[in-house]
Amino acid sequence: MIEYVAGFDEDAFVWHPDRDKDKPIPVILSEATLESWRLTLGDTIYIHRVNRTTPWSHLVQVVGTYPTFWIMDIGDGVILPVSALETLQGRRTMYSIARFEIDPSMNSFRFDIKYNKKQ
Repeated sequence: MIEYVAGFDEDAFVWHPDRDKDKPIPVILSEATLESWRLTLGDTIYIHRVNRTTPWSHLVQVVGTYPTFWIMDIGDGVILPVSALETLQGRRTMYSIARFEIDPSMNSFRFDIKYNKKQ
C-alpha cells in the first residue's frame, strides 16, 4: 500500500509537461530507498543525466512511499507518472499495455481448503 505525503493521493499523481514543466515531478520511492538516501516524504531532490549526449536535470518531489517488498519484480523501483517518464526518456520510452477482466465465476481459488499437518 502506498503512503502519500499529507494532502496528496493517487488522483493528484499527475504531471503534464506543458502545464507543470516548472513544478517538481512527483515520485514514489520504496521505504528502503528513502532510508538509504536519507529522505522523508515531501523532500525535493534533483535528478541528473550526465552520461548521455543530451544531459538534463529535473527537480522531483517524494510524494509517496511503499514497502520495499511490495514490487518484488523490480526491486526498489521509482514510480513516476508516464508523462514524466516520456519527458525524461523521449523517444526511447517504450511500454506495453494489457487490459483484462477477472471473471469471479472462473476463479479456481478455494477458501475452504484445509491443511493437515503430519505429526
